[in-house]
Amino acid sequence: MAPRKPPVLPEDLTPLEALMMEVLIARWRLGEPYWTFPKSTRNIAQRLADKRLVSWQSGVAEGTIHVTLGKAGTKPPWTDENYTPPILSGDRYAEGVEDGQRLIVGILTQFLANCEETLLEINEEEETSKTKKMSQKDRREAKGILAGLSYAKALAQEELNRNTQETYNKDTELQELLTGAAASPTVRRARVRKTT
Repeated sequence: MAPRKPPVLPEDLTPLEALMMEVLIARWRLGEPYWTFPKSTRNIAQRLADKRLVSWQSGVAEGTIHVTLGKAGTKPPWTDENYTPPILSGDRYAEGVEDGQRLIVGILTQFLANCEETLLEINEEEETSKTKKMSQKDRREAKGILAGLSYAKALAQEELNRNTQETYNKDTELQELLTGAAASPTVRRARVRKTT
């Protein structure tokens, strides 16, 4: 039986190999099974594949490759099973979700305004030129799509409002706890002792 090779350590890699591993590990932690790299990194991916840290294949887009962590790349010292991304821990996650929802509502609002403006321009052009640019069927489909987008925007806005209210309630509760603690007799006595 052949002796087992010791695991490849981060110190054993070139800077470019280490960089590719860092990118893949970061993506793996967030649930991405692979990541796309330019085809010019093929040699780096092959060297890591020879060390059984990654596997790779040609990418879908021309001039790219897909690289994923191999079995050895998903084990220590490369990964930690107890790792939690900072964005998913604590209040920053809730803030990130809220920011994302605000962004979605903003994008939907702008997109709806642009679509409605385009439909109005088409209507005005048709009235002045007496020619139809859109059939009745196309117009009904466009209105249906706008209605669906408007509904999606309303749902996103409702969810954002609910999350904003929950965050406000948590902040208010925390403020009340802090205010109540500051007003407690124990805290008042400690203040008196400090001032005397």
